Amino acid sequence: MQTALCLLDQAIELGRRELGFLEEGEVDGAERLAQDRGRLLREALAAKAAAGEQGLDDYCGRLKELKGLHGLIMEQARRLHEVLRKDLIRSRQERRRLNGYGGVGRISGPTDRFISRKS
Repeated sequence: MQTALCLLDQAIELGRRELGFLEEGEVDGAERLAQDRGRLLREALAAKAAAGEQGLDDYCGRLKELKGLHGLIMEQARRLHEVLRKDLIRSRQERRRLNGYGGVGRISGPTDRFISRKS
């Protein structure tokens, strides 16, 4: 049972670090930690199944804490998703605006600065 509790504590710590990465916008680091957190959770569930019914209250308490932390992580991920969506929309609108100018900004005619008066 101690093994399962230790693994859950590690998963909670990784979840807190993952939340910090998401708050900083470091998505790659958060993804790596999320995979590690998932692995630790699977190992904790396997260790708990092998341990039996002892220490169930501590185990449930840590799972509830992990569930709350997961909710915070998902909320932060949704915020980042919304920011990215708005940036993409703004970028698309800016591209359309610039494409609307078409060839207006192009200079036509000779590009030589000095034009011969004889021709």
